[in-house]
Amino acid sequence: MTDAETMMGTVAGDRPILVGWSLGADLAVWYAASHPGEVAGLFLIDGAVPVNLVKDPEDVRRRLNTPMMRIGPLLLDLVGMGYRLTPSEFATLTIEVNKRRERLLAVYDQLDCPVELVLATKSAGEKGERAEQNNALWRAGGEQLAQAFPRLALSWMDNTHLLPFKEPATLARLLESFVHRCQAGDQRNALKQQ
Repeated sequence: MTDAETMMGTVAGDRPILVGWSLGADLAVWYAASHPGEVAGLFLIDGAVPVNLVKDPEDVRRRLNTPMMRIGPLLLDLVGMGYRLTPSEFATLTIEVNKRRERLLAVYDQLDCPVELVLATKSAGEKGERAEQNNALWRAGGEQLAQAFPRLALSWMDNTHLLPFKEPATLARLLESFVHRCQAGDQRNALKQQ
């Protein structure tokens, strides 16, 4: 969180709208909850769902220690979305964030800004038993959020976790609409009324 606070203090300006994808969505929720009144809205993409998908941390470490995990960040860097984590560091981060997700309902309860959440129906992929199980857990977690916070705007996209790459135009339209509502002072999706 310290890195996020440093970055926000340097570049964010007054009451920014935070946009987060995947683990970045989780970070945005935790940041906004710990900085009441400082965030104008949260636009979250396929992350920040209150469900722990990590059943076996060592299995996660094995699956993330692949050649693609070493090459992937370099490819993402070409489109300005890279990160500087080793596969081991990324596995540790994934495990930690998933543990924190077990407490996310209480964190959402602290939010005082509008929230729009866009989730993928096939976040864990499209093939295999693990993907099916995790997709079902993800959907249940999203539905749990919608039930606990009826003011939260939740939409589902029939796609995988790669929404920013596969659905950029749709996400841009949703984000633009959300920004206009936030700028107009529309608090209809604020989880707490001011």
